[in-house]
Amino acid sequence: MIRNLPTAQGYCDSKGLYSARKAIMQHYQARGMRDVTVEDIYIGNGVSELIVQAMQALLNSGDEMLVPAPRLPTMDRGGFAFQR
Repeated sequence: MIRNLPTAQGYCDSKGLYSARKAIMQHYQARGMRDVTVEDIYIGNGVSELIVQAMQALLNSGDEMLVPAPRLPTMDRGGFAFQR
């Protein structure tokens, strides 16, 4: 364990692991999407995390959000977080 500490990941960037984001970028660049950069790519542990990140980026306090039904509970919780 001590030997691996210098290369251990610990907590990663909230955008996701750089190496994974770079691999995704290379995948899409090889398929003709040359303008995609590592900074354009966000990956998460699941859809709930990414929904909340998207809402944090797009919503301001007081904004209204239409939520279709059926829906993920995250959409309700994430929306309530912006009611302050």
